[in-house]
Amino acid sequence: MIHFTLMVLFALLVAVVFGVVGREGEGGRLRYGLKIFLEFVCVGFALAWLLYFVPW
Repeated sequence: MIHFTLMVLFALLVAVVFGVVGREGEGGRLRYGLKIFLEFVCVGFALAWLLYFVPW
């Protein structure tokens, strides 16, 4: 559970920074930050799912 929490925290912090510096306008910043957050979390889940099947 700690890995998931750290992944979400990292995604949140990166999304806040990208949202602040990435777009103009309040609505654009919020949408962009939310988009970045969801992309980080989805890519993290996809990689975790793929690596689950890698034999160690």
